[in-house]
Amino acid sequence: MNIEIRVNTMEEAYTLMESQVNIIAVGNENCVYKVPKYEEIRDLVNEARNNNKKIRVVFPKTPNIHFDNMLELLKKTANLDVLVTINDYGLMFRAKDIKLMNGFAIGRVLAFSLLTSSPWYDLLVEGENQEIKKALATSNMDSTYKLDFVKTLGANEIEIEYLKEVCENTERIIEKTFKVSAHYESCLVGYSRCCPVKKMLQEETSTCAEEIACSEPYYIEFKEKFNTIPVQNKKNNYNSMTHYVEDELVKKIFTPLMVVGNGLYKKNENNNFEYKNVSTMIINSVFYDDKEHLENVFELLKIKKEISECSIVKKQIG
Repeated sequence: MNIEIRVNTMEEAYTLMESQVNIIAVGNENCVYKVPKYEEIRDLVNEARNNNKKIRVVFPKTPNIHFDNMLELLKKTANLDVLVTINDYGLMFRAKDIKLMNGFAIGRVLAFSLLTSSPWYDLLVEGENQEIKKALATSNMDSTYKLDFVKTLGANEIEIEYLKEVCENTERIIEKTFKVSAHYESCLVGYSRCCPVKKMLQEETSTCAEEIACSEPYYIEFKEKFNTIPVQNKKNNYNSMTHYVEDELVKKIFTPLMVVGNGLYKKNENNNFEYKNVSTMIINSVFYDDKEHLENVFELLKIKKEISECSIVKKQIG
């Protein structure tokens, strides 16, 4: 099992050359402003080669206004010995003609499940049977037709969230010879066309070209919920006005979320299990406060890696 870290800046990428990670990933799954220039990627690849590291370039979900620039970068990247992750359907379809050197991974913006994208998933499936729950927890890429099709485009890897219910339903993906990469500490809930960080700071997104504001996550949580449906009160009168309902279950149902750029995430607190079929474990440095905390995660994943490799050896011997 490989350990991959998604860095927030190019400077951070260079500081990890002597770390325990196998893959250093630059770019972003949601924001075009966090994707480095070709020259920066090329120089980083040369440095990584000297340190026995692989570089991954993550291409985001791309608005039309930025599509030509991202496509041009993808074409240039095809000449480099890098791993590529694509989170945009337009770029994925064009990848067939580009023929990337190492193929590409389908990112979690495109590969997702209801389990990971809905903070209130448990409520949605509360009355469903186990078969329905299994289907809803499975990646939307878990389809023979889809997997055969995206393979013709050059895809050879699928990203998932490191949740037990998702990991246990990857048999078809693995049978179709796709690698499975898992995000360890966070789940992507959704993304916005307009950057919520910039809206909060009351700034234009054009300023991101000079300075990235989202170098750390912003935490948000639900305090109350509102209802626009007519509600009957104790006097049998109906109130059709929008009103706020205080409810102790709100905090339990709606867990705190993290905003990074135009991506909305929730913390994965259910990742304490072993799953040997994950080829790469992905961690995102933006969710860690300090280097020491990050090093602790490296050590934990190193142990998971050793357990995984030991399990595979035992299986082969058996």
